[in-house]
Amino acid sequence: MIELESLPNIGKVSAAALKAAGINSGEELREIGAQEAFLRIHKYVDSTACSAFLLGLAGAEKGVPKRMLDVKTKEQCKVFYDKLKQA
Repeated sequence: MIELESLPNIGKVSAAALKAAGINSGEELREIGAQEAFLRIHKYVDSTACSAFLLGLAGAEKGVPKRMLDVKTKEQCKVFYDKLKQA
C-alpha cells in the first residue's frame, strides 16, 4: 500500500482531507483520479478547496510535483475547477 504522504504534493493536511473523503492510499487516489478525489473533498470535507489543491492532487496521481504537470493536465484541471465553481 502506498502511503498518501509519500506522494508528491501530499502533506499531513492533504492526507487528512483525502482520508476524510474516504481515500486512504495512493492506489485509491490513482484509481479514482484527482478530479473525483477533489469533488469528494470539496463536497464532504472542505468546500473552500482551491485550484492549487486540485493541481496538487493531479500531480500526486501522476507521481510528480504539481509544477511539473504537463500543459494538457493543467488545462483539464482549470476547466474542471472553473465548471465546479460555476455550479
